[in-house]
Amino acid sequence: MRGPVRFPKALLGAAVLSACAGSGGVHRGDAGVGHGDTVADAGLTGDAGASFPSGDPGKTGPFTAVEEDNVGDDGSFTMYRPADLTHGGPFPVITWGNGTGSTPQVYGFLLLHLASHGFIVIASNSTNVASGTPLPMVAGIAWVFAQNEDSGSALHGHVDTEHVGATGHSQGGYATTMAAGDPRIVAIAPIEGASPNSAVHGPALILCGGADRTVCCNGSHDAFDAVKGPAMFAELIAGDHTSWVSKG
Repeated sequence: MRGPVRFPKALLGAAVLSACAGSGGVHRGDAGVGHGDTVADAGLTGDAGASFPSGDPGKTGPFTAVEEDNVGDDGSFTMYRPADLTHGGPFPVITWGNGTGSTPQVYGFLLLHLASHGFIVIASNSTNVASGTPLPMVAGIAWVFAQNEDSGSALHGHVDTEHVGATGHSQGGYATTMAAGDPRIVAIAPIEGASPNSAVHGPALILCGGADRTVCCNGSHDAFDAVKGPAMFAELIAGDHTSWVSKG
């Protein structure tokens, strides 16, 4: 993407069809379709004031990433983070949601990749992340914030509490949109699963796969329509439900 691009919401119209209704879905260029504020090379800034610097997502980031299993007050989370938190911080947070029956280790390649770009990723070990009060993805944020205040924690003073994102796959995508009303979450990117939530204020990047016959694109389309703030809808034409897991 070169320079700012603005996609009026009217571009979406009836043209973004359910992937389940056809063979290839709808493609509107590499940038997908979007609405709301401008998206530019410098990052995406939304109503909450979150600004994430750009990086090359196709390459490993500059930080050595580590996985820490069974963290949290009851050992119910897995954390992926930069190994050395004393340089380059404070570090923004991503709360992750697994697909049904899955664990964070299934998505380890992705979560370690995010950590290598300077994120603290807190991933619930729950195999049903759309259930619970509070939702596991919300509870993960609370735990990371508490660690930031705990002088005995490795996270103490290293958490960027102003920049919290949420993402997840399949059921975790639905849970992402469910959790998005939490005021601490300033950006979301649900993958292969999303539902409309009027509390989603954006920025939002809603991802679906044109070849996915497990969770079709129509629900993601509806979720995109419901976002009040800046949003982008992106369909990977050849993506099926497990492309995000097995193909890197």
